[in-house]
Amino acid sequence: MKPRVAIFGAGFLGTHIAIEVIPLVSSILIVDREDIEPENYENSIYPAGLIGHSKAKALASLLTILTRKPTAVYKKDVNTVDDLDKIYDRHPFDIGILTFDNIYSRNLVLHWANARKIDLLSAGVTQNQAVVLWREQLAPATEKEAEIIEKSARQVRDICTRLEFRPMGALVASLVFISLYKYTLTGKKTGYIAHINNGIKAYEVTCE
Repeated sequence: MKPRVAIFGAGFLGTHIAIEVIPLVSSILIVDREDIEPENYENSIYPAGLIGHSKAKALASLLTILTRKPTAVYKKDVNTVDDLDKIYDRHPFDIGILTFDNIYSRNLVLHWANARKIDLLSAGVTQNQAVVLWREQLAPATEKEAEIIEKSARQVRDICTRLEFRPMGALVASLVFISLYKYTLTGKKTGYIAHINNGIKAYEVTCE
């Protein structure tokens, strides 16, 4: 039986991943509170002419063209465990795919998924590296660490607005597809770390 999947984030990574994983899932829930800005069209995948509209709803409308599988949207802030509980109670899912670039929201989902024992596939990028892991180390441990990580995340967000960075979205989406495919086929949780400094080099990571 194909899993029900929730994608946290409908931006640069989330749009690429959603389209890639359609064949592997029975339904998709899209969670994102933001609206589309003009520069988002440089690196994300939305139907044309939707500037100012909800990212989540725009992605959902695209998916309804590509598939008849049920698609749901949650367009609100995710600030607390209660918010996540409400999402899950309304739209239960088997696997979460985490693409949030906000460190607080990302950590919140990680802790919540651990407490709920929900499988979570975490996807992220830097300028030269793509990372796809089942869960990830819970961080940051201190406020200072949080500031350092958030500063790095802002730099990544700036990079992600450039068209030349878009191939990283396609790379991450492909790695998510492979990881999800292996999991649905064998039950094994396999992650990937890929570097593109000098050609593409990908390493498999066992996440059990």
